[in-house]
Amino acid sequence: MKQKKLLSLCVALFTFFSYTYAISDWDGTSTTTWTQGDGTVTSPYLIESAEQFAYMATQDARDNYGTYLKSYFKLTTDIDLKNHPWVPIWVFTGHFDGNGHYIKNLNCTSTGSSLPTEYPTSDLKYWGLFSKVDAGGSVEGLGIESGVVKGIDYSGKTDEESGTGAIAGGVTGGIIENCYNKATVSGGVKVGGIVGGVYYYNEDGVTSEGTINGCYNKGAVSGSGLISKKSQRKIGGVVGEIRRGIITNCYNRGSVSGDVLVGGIVGLLRHEKITMTNCYNASAVTTVNTDDAGNIGAIYGAVATLLDTNTILENNFYDSEASAPILGIGKEAFPKGVDAFDATDNNPVVTVTVTAKTAFEMKTTDVGSEFESDLKNVNNGYPVLKWESRLFTGFQEIDNSDSFKIYTLKNSFKVVANEEISSKTYLSVYELSGRTIMKRNQYNSEWIELDKGMYIIKLKLDNNTYVQKVCLG
Repeated sequence: MKQKKLLSLCVALFTFFSYTYAISDWDGTSTTTWTQGDGTVTSPYLIESAEQFAYMATQDARDNYGTYLKSYFKLTTDIDLKNHPWVPIWVFTGHFDGNGHYIKNLNCTSTGSSLPTEYPTSDLKYWGLFSKVDAGGSVEGLGIESGVVKGIDYSGKTDEESGTGAIAGGVTGGIIENCYNKATVSGGVKVGGIVGGVYYYNEDGVTSEGTINGCYNKGAVSGSGLISKKSQRKIGGVVGEIRRGIITNCYNRGSVSGDVLVGGIVGLLRHEKITMTNCYNASAVTTVNTDDAGNIGAIYGAVATLLDTNTILENNFYDSEASAPILGIGKEAFPKGVDAFDATDNNPVVTVTVTAKTAFEMKTTDVGSEFESDLKNVNNGYPVLKWESRLFTGFQEIDNSDSFKIYTLKNSFKVVANEEISSKTYLSVYELSGRTIMKRNQYNSEWIELDKGMYIIKLKLDNNTYVQKVCLG
């Protein structure tokens, strides 16, 4: 009993200590090249500071590394850009692993930015953390925690070749996966919380489709400025426009507004081959335009009347209370939209449907295998992506290795390792919030009692780190 009380006391004392993640501040001018890694999949370039991240957006980096073709990068720290003007990282065809880290205080605006004179003029039109992610390129595991992204408003001009999104202005055959945005995003045409426009790339008969998977937006998204051709606007909570590609396992909980072609997930879904599945919107979608009524929807702002025969649009939902009075699909002459849209130029006619849910129903809806219930109430009860439950420390969560076994009994756990490595292993226990519960050498066959709840157990042996999530109680 005394031992048990002593253990409880130790746990209580440990909870007074907190674990804080590393964050690197940027001064707005300093840039340094990376020094760790060789750019391969097994040894990526390590981005260890804000200065090294900022270097990726410099002309020097473009000269030395081109479009980072086939190079791999891994972020090892959270970054605070301190609202200094940010020039988008140029057309990217490498692989960037955000490693669960985030960027905060992003200030990426097309006016007032200090752009280098050598910056390729053809890509000044795409605004975001990255300008474009092209075929062969990918960005994953990265969050935009706060900031402002503002693309070109054109003020009366017409230009299809542009886009604005927090992660990237455009994706042409590239991949954005497991990313999120909480920054405010606005622009003239093709504006999305994650990506402005999604397209495909074809070379020698091989097609790479732009892909947005496992992403969410919680930032306000809007169309801004006067444009002479309103059918170009295309404002979406996740993607402004998709011409050909894939959007799957995504959701929006940020407000979306504009004058025409405004959608909770996508502003405009075009006629080429598109897959959009397992997505939901649970936020307001509004329009300030009364002349083009009907081009607004809780999921799609508009859908083409002729769809590719290989297009798949299914299992997409919206919270009808959050978007009221707007329905799921924008349609001309229907000011509130519809929930079933007929692509009348197809023979036979193809009907596109979305599913309306009440707030209560939406919170309990099975959106897909990549979602789970919001047990920690981090999303106001709405379904969350499974990766959101992982601790963002840069550690890889894996199943128990052959070196360790973790056992649980009620609200206790113990770690068992072979005698050779047990004395060399360091144990750390965290709450899901990141707060440290304990750090100590690990001993075999000792039950450790904690309060009921979810915990992250980290075991470090030499240069290897093993992480496991456990539920006690």
